[in-house]
Amino acid sequence: MGWTNGLGWMLAVSVILLGGCEKVMTQLSTSLSSTWGDPMILWVRAGDDQLAQNRVAGRNIGGDLVVGPDGLLHYEAAWLSFDGGAWEARFSIDPARLSTYEGRGEHGEIEVAFGPGADVTVTTAHPELLKERGVAPPSGDYADLVPITLLETCGTPLPEDDPRMAVLRSGLDLDYAVTPALERRDRFLAENPMPEPRCAD
Repeated sequence: MGWTNGLGWMLAVSVILLGGCEKVMTQLSTSLSSTWGDPMILWVRAGDDQLAQNRVAGRNIGGDLVVGPDGLLHYEAAWLSFDGGAWEARFSIDPARLSTYEGRGEHGEIEVAFGPGADVTVTTAHPELLKERGVAPPSGDYADLVPITLLETCGTPLPEDDPRMAVLRSGLDLDYAVTPALERRDRFLAENPMPEPRCAD
């Protein structure tokens, strides 16, 4: 009897310990975007991974979570507005701040938005939006579940002789991407004012 009671106690402790362990994030969904009113050409690197080279439209990328020796996500970015303004920025994000799918901790979500102008805004989805499909939020109103802002920063002007400038400008030759971006911009601005930049150019 004593042995079985001891075994039961050990199992109970094991369940508590396992239940209390936080799962390690190994996967990351990344969204890159710019406002429709001020489309950008993007060059973005996360660690050693090139996420965008001369990307005109936004992009959604899934893959392994790769962090630096300090445990942070490190980003390097350069972007070019269709009006010719160009900027660069470096920033880091703690993955522990990211919302995860179904709240399980293994698969995080992040969005990096560029513009208008030199603006950079990094967000993660409201945790309730990443819940299992079909599970309604407590309020019943998805409109309340706005993204959580992790970082707002400003880029600095990208020098003309920076090698990334030529790469970004090559994106202007991609008619299949530029033409739809210009059409989206015109439709957006026909119904909305030009977004006000947070950062001074």
